[in-house]
Amino acid sequence: PVAGSKPKPATVAITHSREFVARFDSRGQLAAVDQRGQFTYEEDTRRAKADFAQVDETDSITWLRGHARTWDETGSTDADEIRNDDKAGVTYAKGHVTTTHLPDKKDATAAKSDSNTGLIDNDQPLLGQAQELTAWDKNRKLRYTGGAVLWQGGMRVQGREIQIDR
Repeated sequence: PVAGSKPKPATVAITHSREFVARFDSRGQLAAVDQRGQFTYEEDTRRAKADFAQVDETDSITWLRGHARTWDETGSTDADEIRNDDKAGVTYAKGHVTTTHLPDKKDATAAKSDSNTGLIDNDQPLLGQAQELTAWDKNRKLRYTGGAVLWQGGMRVQGREIQIDR
């Protein structure tokens, strides 16, 4: 919390799976959790699902494997494997990656002052496919590699690698 500001209310994370294995460190603190079989995750507006999930509590890293999908109000990522490093703020997806990035929400005054002269239209979703995706800086920077294709409306871009700095 920022000094003088109102603290954010705590959120509750809910997971579900057929199998659940928790590992604890020598002090009795939760170190890692493995969940297998129709794993689902829900926390505030964030959602995920996969065949297998592993959470490393020590390093704040989550791996989703097998039909992995994450989504929230800003878009979605589907892949064979998704790795999310909360400490570094990096998401890495590998294998048959497909993404949807929804337009950024803007207030009415900002929308009036913006002139949309960039390649990416702020009013339409940006769709992508590749073999791998790395996203960082709060999803403002994206690197699609391996048969990368991005499209939005009638505009289409493809290459071995496509980088976006939003």
